[in-house]
Amino acid sequence: MAAEELITNPGRISTILSDMNHRLLVVNVRLDPDGPLFASSLIRLDSEQRTLFLDELHPEEGHQQVGQAHEIRVYGNLRGIAIRFSTRVADILEEDGIALYACPYPEALNYLQRREIFRAALPFGEIRHVRLHHVNSSDTLNGRLLDLSAKGFCLEVDWSDIARVEPGTLLHYSGMQLPVLNAPLTGEAVLINSRPVAEPGRFAAGFRIVNLDQGTERALMRATLHYQREARKVAV
Repeated sequence: MAAEELITNPGRISTILSDMNHRLLVVNVRLDPDGPLFASSLIRLDSEQRTLFLDELHPEEGHQQVGQAHEIRVYGNLRGIAIRFSTRVADILEEDGIALYACPYPEALNYLQRREIFRAALPFGEIRHVRLHHVNSSDTLNGRLLDLSAKGFCLEVDWSDIARVEPGTLLHYSGMQLPVLNAPLTGEAVLINSRPVAEPGRFAAGFRIVNLDQGTERALMRATLHYQREARKVAV
């Protein structure tokens, strides 16, 4: 079992947030308890006002849902320890054409001492496609890669394609060409869920990779870290 610690001491919370800020951590954000994860970054802290500033959510439909007083759930990973806390959006600012969410420091913070699966979103404008076909039929579909982790990935697909696929369906994926990798990845994945995105007729479909070998997992982690570093550069 993972050891989880609830931290409520304001000084310790400030120290942890400062460490996260110093390392320019990319974080994931949920707008609803069971909703999808969106990518963001901890941009800076105001220690006197006890305010943290988060980068605009990505993909864009996340940002479109954010409003003042919106409660958000933030997930980060600091030196292999998962960090979770809730806060609210006190104000939405704009700097260099990018939105920033000003949020008060959390009153409590969960420290979960195990390595969590980190998801990294692809940069806006970077287009990479993945092909899938049913293991037990000739049906195929193509999707645009939205994000990935060492255990799975999310694709933007046409509703007409994903509507024919039940959650839990086993598919074969191929043509996953990623930066820092010498060859496209192939393997098997199971559809976990799907949800509509901002563009009419398009859905985001999440897949968990099954029968994952160590070589593929390492390759996915390398690509995920590449995108994490790129997001940090943009955040600076």
